[in-house]
Amino acid sequence: MNESLPSGSNGGGPVRVLHVLGTLARGGVETRLLEALRQLDPTRVRFDVCLIGANEGVYAPDVRALGAQVLTCRLRPGQATFLGRLARTIRRGSYDVIHSHVHQFSGVVLLAAWLAGIRGRCALLHSESDGHRSTVRRRLYRRFTRRLLASTATEIVAASEAILDSLWRSNWRTDPRCRVIYVGPDTRRFRHAGVSREDRMRRVRERGGPVLIHVARFAPVKNHESLVPIAREVLARWPGARFVLAGDGPLFARIQDLIDRAHLTGAFRFLGDRGDIPGLLAEADVLLLPSLWEGLPGVVMEALAVGVPVVGSPIRPIQEIARHNKGVVVADPRNPTAFASAIDEAIDSPLVELSEEFSAEAATNALTQLYETYRS
Repeated sequence: MNESLPSGSNGGGPVRVLHVLGTLARGGVETRLLEALRQLDPTRVRFDVCLIGANEGVYAPDVRALGAQVLTCRLRPGQATFLGRLARTIRRGSYDVIHSHVHQFSGVVLLAAWLAGIRGRCALLHSESDGHRSTVRRRLYRRFTRRLLASTATEIVAASEAILDSLWRSNWRTDPRCRVIYVGPDTRRFRHAGVSREDRMRRVRERGGPVLIHVARFAPVKNHESLVPIAREVLARWPGARFVLAGDGPLFARIQDLIDRAHLTGAFRFLGDRGDIPGLLAEADVLLLPSLWEGLPGVVMEALAVGVPVVGSPIRPIQEIARHNKGVVVADPRNPTAFASAIDEAIDSPLVELSEEFSAEAATNALTQLYETYRS
């Protein structure tokens, strides 16, 4: 199936790319992609977006403002027409590349692209997990979609090496289709001057403790519950410490109730969904990320771009960021004492820095070069 049908010619103009996503809601995948798309050179790459979920999301106007179409091809349970409808949608656009962002379901998307005669069929894997329990049915689904993806994709791109280690063959480094592109933040949004170690320590002393920020959707994977025992340990050391939680999600009320019952309400501030994350990070002393799994956590890279150190779980994506950047301390959130000690170590970090390799600018350049290999 990797033998492609011929694609329509674009007359030597920009490469035409269609990005397929579930939604354009304010999530990590969508935010990182939008930041990369904003930097594309329209004389080299033109793009549209096709959504297969039920809602457009808050970023749809931003995408249209970039001159792109926002198309829809809803994936409805029990309907067998999706594949044909998506193939027709793709065919009408005369695209050179279909770039799918819907995890292992990308195999189905890229099958539609193959049926539509598209030469460039790219899957971008953003996470180590699809977030579902490992039932027999789910395991069969994963096996089927992985095999379908292996037979339809011409490019397997992941946001981290850890993702390919988890989801792809163990010898992915020898597969010429596989590559890692660190889709990081637009560093132009993070022009705050980095806080030196001396200024950070002075600010913590003046406040009577550090301001510890957690930016994430309130979902099980983000492990908000671990913040309760961690907070007890931190407050024993720093009675003036404050925990700032930004985000929304299905577990929002449950986490609030958990903190109330632990009599920690005074130490926590819930901000809800926010669009001013760079400013919030700049006012914090440490970012906390006790996640159970990730792909390439964008907020970690945003914090480093601002100059704020990070304490994160010992999961592979965070360890990968720590290997390439300065200011990340890894600790197990199941051990509150060790995690609190890691926060002390992070506050004392002499240097916090985001590598250029982890920027939206670098991702845009890498994606442009990939797309242009499929110029008609």
